[in-house]
Amino acid sequence: MNFDLRHKLSEEVLECSATQLAEILSGPTLFDLGKPNQDPLFVSVLLHGNETSGWEAVRTLFSTHPELCQASSILVFVGNVLAAQKGVRKLDDQPDYNRVWNGGSTLENRLTENVVSFVRSRDPWCAIDIHNNSGPNPHYSVITDLNSSTLSLASSFSTLAILAEQPPGTLTRAFSNFCTSIAIETGIPTDPDSAVRASALIEQLLRAGRLTDRSPEFLQIFDNHIRVTVEPGCASQDHTFPVLNPELDAFNFKNLPAGSLICNLKDHSVGIRANDAEQQDVTEDYFIIERSEVRLRKDVIMSMYTRDPLIATQDCICYFLKPITP
Repeated sequence: MNFDLRHKLSEEVLECSATQLAEILSGPTLFDLGKPNQDPLFVSVLLHGNETSGWEAVRTLFSTHPELCQASSILVFVGNVLAAQKGVRKLDDQPDYNRVWNGGSTLENRLTENVVSFVRSRDPWCAIDIHNNSGPNPHYSVITDLNSSTLSLASSFSTLAILAEQPPGTLTRAFSNFCTSIAIETGIPTDPDSAVRASALIEQLLRAGRLTDRSPEFLQIFDNHIRVTVEPGCASQDHTFPVLNPELDAFNFKNLPAGSLICNLKDHSVGIRANDAEQQDVTEDYFIIERSEVRLRKDVIMSMYTRDPLIATQDCICYFLKPITP
């Protein structure tokens, strides 16, 4: 499995919505719009097919500022167009396209190794991977190191950042080995501001043509040290799937007090699990079961909570955060 390499982002492609791209593109595609003697900016979109704001941001930028895009050196990677066609995070027979960038023997692992090798040879000065959340969250950056250039770049997008200890295999972590790299989480895809904010960041970077010093003084950084998942093997359509509390997505990046209801169990053999960054099971440290109710044992700060059972099984229910000082 390899990516398609193109050297022009045509009007035919730009006129496509995310769901239409699979009619034009055969699969993952890298648009190399680099210029001689000019290091490129790298932008990744649609690693998750239902997270469409990144592609909308690219379409908007190329439509409203064609002169800037034509003069700039930029690489645009368009990921899971088949999932985007169906409006889902990934197809059932696919791995998560943002969990396969750490080596391995699958076709997708080889694809990402080829992308990394090609992009690295072009010596990009910055990499931005654009994502959406499935529920309401403030816009924030995801970082994998505390280098000054990373914090400066994250500050250019938002006053919030998550230092991601988990999960493994993300594009951001792979690219941070050779350039300043962040992911940006731009809220829900149906919010027009999501694409606007992403497009504005890309435009800002292209106009600068380099990383600029920006003080991270007002950047709040959290460590996503706990990942909450459904018990392995539980399918979203399973009649035993826990009933997730639909009110919790209002608490993203806010304190959630001890005693708060996380979910109701339909079957006590199918519950939820909390793992730390070393993949150690710390469920009993965070949850207590009262009859069939799973409640918090302690106060937490939560992010990326989803009420969608499919997202919960494909990724996670949420993360628990802790503030850190760089």
